[in-house]
Amino acid sequence: MNSLENDVKFNFAKLIDIEDALYTDCTYLNLDDYCEYPETGSSFTVVHFNIHSIPNKYDDFIGLLDKLKDKCILPNVILLCETFLSENNFDRFNFHNYDLLSEYRKNKSKGGVSIMVKSDLKYHVRNDLVVFHEGKFESIFIEMPRNN
Repeated sequence: MNSLENDVKFNFAKLIDIEDALYTDCTYLNLDDYCEYPETGSSFTVVHFNIHSIPNKYDDFIGLLDKLKDKCILPNVILLCETFLSENNFDRFNFHNYDLLSEYRKNKSKGGVSIMVKSDLKYHVRNDLVVFHEGKFESIFIEMPRNN
């Protein structure tokens, strides 16, 4: 077993009841469907985007968030992969009403993962679960209290 497999098994084994941690009653939508979805009201919403470069798509992404906001469907959490953020550019990108948490490559370009959490939500970063092997397995985790 290689180092990556050991890290993944070790870190994920710490989750006591993975079934309890996962939401199984979810609606999965593509972007076109999501933009046509009725207002989410009090629903907890999570979306994932392979953004393939926040630096190159920042303005378009802000436009998408504005479009979603106009429809009253701003996600609570946004998961991003292939962020292409680095130590040199991480602090240049702000997302109104969201905290941006990122793990980015130090020795290679591209890649990286981020979580955007609405600023008014409670969460804490779970560094104990992070596995980050540049170009092989890149992860970031948060934990949020579960209401009802």
